[in-house]
This record gives sequence, C-alpha cells and structure tokens, in this order.
Amino acid sequence: MKDLHPLVTFLALGLFLGFLQLASLYLRSQDSNPSPQSIGKIENSQGARTFIGRILKVNGRFVLEDSASKDTYLLDNQEKAKLFGGRKVKVTGRLDAPNRTIHVL
Repeated sequence: MKDLHPLVTFLALGLFLGFLQLASLYLRSQDSNPSPQSIGKIENSQGARTFIGRILKVNGRFVLEDSASKDTYLLDNQEKAKLFGGRKVKVTGRLDAPNRTIHVL
C-alpha cells in the first residue's frame, strides 16, 4: 500500500498542472474575443479588423452597415454575405478604405 503513495501523488500533481494549463489557455482565448461593449472595429496583428453590424442589400449588392459608425462597406464575398442578409453579424477582414470594401477572411 505504501508503494502506491508516490504514484498517486504524482498523478494528482499531473492532473493539477494539466488543469492549470487548460485554464490558462481558456483565459487567453477569452481575452482575444471582443466583448459586446466593443462593437465597431478592432485591429489585430495581421492588419485584419473585426466589423460588427448588419448585412443589407443596397443596389443589388450586399454591404455591411457598421453598428458603431453607421458606415457601409461593400463585402467582397457576395455569396457568403447572401446567406446572412438582414442579420447582425461579426465580419473579420481587411478594409480597402479607398474602395470602401471589406475583403472577408
């Protein structure tokens, strides 16, 4: 029975350390997600932004109306945008400011 004590202690320590690592990963992933209060544009390290707004059809093309600024941006992926027409969405892409177009990632 005494021979099992080190093994049980080792296993308990391993489970505890594994839990700490998972908790750390979970907390880091929560930090990277925008909160509901941060509606608008958020820049990240690759130059991509997150836009939150509603997909509308204007002049036969799907656009995103940004919730924060009320600006509209043409979406380069019209087929994907069509699936979300009229809905509030979060779009990640690169903004082509001169053409007012979001290149969806």
